[in-house]
Amino acid sequence: MIINREIALKNLTIARDILGAKGIPMFLHFGTLLGALREKDFIAHDDDTDVGVYGSDKKAIQALIPALKAAGFEIVYTRDERLYKFKRQGEDLDFFFAYEKKNLFGRRWDLEGRASIPARHLDTLDETEFLGERFKVPHDPYAVVRNLYGRTWNVPIAHFPSRVDWRQRLAKLRNNPGKFFFYIRRFLTDRSKKAASATKPSGI
Repeated sequence: MIINREIALKNLTIARDILGAKGIPMFLHFGTLLGALREKDFIAHDDDTDVGVYGSDKKAIQALIPALKAAGFEIVYTRDERLYKFKRQGEDLDFFFAYEKKNLFGRRWDLEGRASIPARHLDTLDETEFLGERFKVPHDPYAVVRNLYGRTWNVPIAHFPSRVDWRQRLAKLRNNPGKFFFYIRRFLTDRSKKAASATKPSGI
């Protein structure tokens, strides 16, 4: 199902205002951030809206669930305490929780357990205009989408998800060495998709 942009935008503004009233930051994330920067709109083939929140705000957000329900949202799914999926008027709004982590490479922010970005991007947030509204975004958002979607982030590729951080892949490989061939197969498939999109005429 293709996103209804009017309802999706209204959902974003309602959630932003409810969280903002309690001083809880919420930022555009994943495909919604990508669309805001690349298309200046929702991505045409997207079917939900993505926002990010800090894991440290989880309890405060849980306390706001009654207020979100009163505004028409229902919570339809949670995953590993990393994702809360809400729905309002038929449109999904996904809350992804970001967690700070430290390793040999320094401080980073873990995103949904599949990717991570350097600490500077979420230590502070920027703001951008999106469809006539102001929303928070990660600091230096263009570097973030390049980190998540690769150097061809500005080339529309239908149903191309954010890439998995190599650190996360190594951790999974340690626990399940059989995934090595799965990752090789997916890498080749992704390269093929990107190559096919690069040969399309501009505007497609």
